[in-house]
Amino acid sequence: MQQTVTPETPLHESWPPRYKQKNKKCLKTCCFITIILILLIIFLVLFFRFYLFKIRAPKISASGITLENFAFTPPPIVSINITLGILINVKNPNYADFNYKSSDSTIFYHGTQVGLTEMPAGLVKARSTALVNTTVHVDGASMITSPDLVPDLGSGFLSLDVYTSLTGKVVIIKIFKIRATVDSVCTVTISLVGQTSTTVCTSKVHLKM
Repeated sequence: MQQTVTPETPLHESWPPRYKQKNKKCLKTCCFITIILILLIIFLVLFFRFYLFKIRAPKISASGITLENFAFTPPPIVSINITLGILINVKNPNYADFNYKSSDSTIFYHGTQVGLTEMPAGLVKARSTALVNTTVHVDGASMITSPDLVPDLGSGFLSLDVYTSLTGKVVIIKIFKIRATVDSVCTVTISLVGQTSTTVCTSKVHLKM
């Protein structure tokens, strides 16, 4: 028997019960799928923000400071000739490349600058480490005038501090740019008897959006 629809009767009330049930089921399914998609989008945003695109500080260490040349002439004519080979590691833990500018590594002996070497600009690929080799000649004349030289010679060890400041930026999908400055200090202790050296490094990182 066909149902008669009057002008005052709403159209959805004229539908048979089976169509109403089907419509409610479709509505619930659409709501469920929409909620799942929203949760998935939120998860992906949080994943990219706090894990994949989280900015991690680059690390600099002078793990390979070697004593390439050491010559010491005792009194009455005292002279010191020191050449250091410096292997600087620039580690980039980010999922984006790290571009850094050219910088200097400065050598100090008890607060007095006795050497300077240039570290060329470069690029460290995402999740990788770049090795930079450089050589610095220590100014022996400046060391001789230091009042700390005689006690150090008596102890059989010379201590030098290597300061390196590296400035660069991490670019994420060509939109987000994070600038980072890494200050590294390495203390090199040279044995006058064995003409060997040991190195201890510390570093600080400054991030700027």
